[in-house]
Amino acid sequence: MTDTNSPRAPDGKKTGMPYNVTTFYDKKYLADDGRREGGMSSKILVIDDNPTNLKLVSKLLEFEGHKILRAVDAEEAQVVLADTLPELILMDVALPGMDGLTLARKLKADERTRHICIVALTAFAMKGDDQKAFDAGCDGYITKPIDTRKLPEQLAELLAKERGDKTPPDDRQDCRGSGAHLA
Repeated sequence: MTDTNSPRAPDGKKTGMPYNVTTFYDKKYLADDGRREGGMSSKILVIDDNPTNLKLVSKLLEFEGHKILRAVDAEEAQVVLADTLPELILMDVALPGMDGLTLARKLKADERTRHICIVALTAFAMKGDDQKAFDAGCDGYITKPIDTRKLPEQLAELLAKERGDKTPPDDRQDCRGSGAHLA
């Protein structure tokens, strides 16, 4: 039986996403393989205990050409970070066990991980929640549900700022200045 409603990438393969990502971009900006041209590949750790959210964000960013590392909680994230350091962490705030803000504080206090740009991904959208994330050391704040059309561009802005900023981590302003208050 052929599934005619399954989303497909430009090469005809199923995208694994609940929609066809290619519809979000003007075709003139897409490379032959369907990914956006000119983008730089980054290593991004996505931390979310919701399997649907984890898969959605991971697939979207993989489609953009990024290498994605995954974790379902703070403890698993720390195991991943012991082996490899990403350029950016996209992290749910409400994680089981250690919450995302506690993990952000821990990572920013550690010399080895303090340079990593951390973006809080959260359903908390009350006044002041963004400031709590920034106070914990997060460099950006995105509320759920995420806008899948904007997320890759928002993260690209943060990554570009991080790549272009050569000042020592203790002396620089974080990547909030790049319009990363992505709520």
